Parts: sequence; structure tokens; C-alpha cells
Amino acid sequence: MAVERNDPYISFNYLVEIAGLGSGGFSEVSGLDVEVQPIDYRNGDEDFVPRKLPGLKRFPNLILKRGIIGKTDVFDWVRRTAEGQVDRREGAIVLRDEQRREVFRWRFVRGWACKYSGPTLSGDSNTVALETIEICHEGLTAS
Repeated sequence: MAVERNDPYISFNYLVEIAGLGSGGFSEVSGLDVEVQPIDYRNGDEDFVPRKLPGLKRFPNLILKRGIIGKTDVFDWVRRTAEGQVDRREGAIVLRDEQRREVFRWRFVRGWACKYSGPTLSGDSNTVALETIEICHEGLTAS
């Protein structure tokens, strides 16, 4: 579904979808990364320069931040994991164009909430109280 155009898309027009939690208005998303770790290999009769072979795929945690609005859905997801009930879910980060049409989608598979961070509270601050959730997952695809 990726759509090519001359001008790049703006990074603030996106949507987070997590099965069972629906769509969320998260203010920041990071961790849309894939890494294939190289393996150095050398035959005994070859020069001293090793060959590079593809090794394990690594998918860093997705990190989602949003202002606290009174919903406890993401905290409850982490709490269940802490209690030994790992709840794996599928989800997606959807990039949208200026007319709010989907133009790109990153899907994650077998994700579970592995970390929750509450806000930093300060009596002399006027910033928004943010909560952060980290999602471990086993794969990322894009379309």
C-alpha cells in the first residue's frame, strides 16, 4: 500500500493499532528498526579477511508515549505480564497523508508489553504527564 511521491510525508500524522486495545493517540513512536547481525566466517585456506554472513534478526522494542487520559489499558497489559500472564498481540503503526489516508504500515507480530513508565511529576512544571510503554515483538513487516 506504500504510495510514492516527490515530497516526503510528515512524521506527526500516524495511528497506532494494537489488537484488543484498538487505536491509540500516542504522541511518540520509536523502535521501528530491523537489524541483521553479521557473522564473521573464514575458511582456513583463505586470506585474513573474513566473509560476512547474515545471522540472527533483531527487532528492538517499540516505545510508545502518550499523555495520561485516565485509561489504564496499557498499564493493565503490562501488569498482566508481571503477574505471569503474557498476552501477545498483533499491531501496526500506520503513516497517513494530509487527507488522513493510509500510505504506509509497519506491522509487528507476537508483541507483548514488557515495560511501563509513568510520568515524572513535578510541582514546578507545566508539561503534560506522559506514560510510556515498551512492546517486545518477534517481527516487523512494512507495506
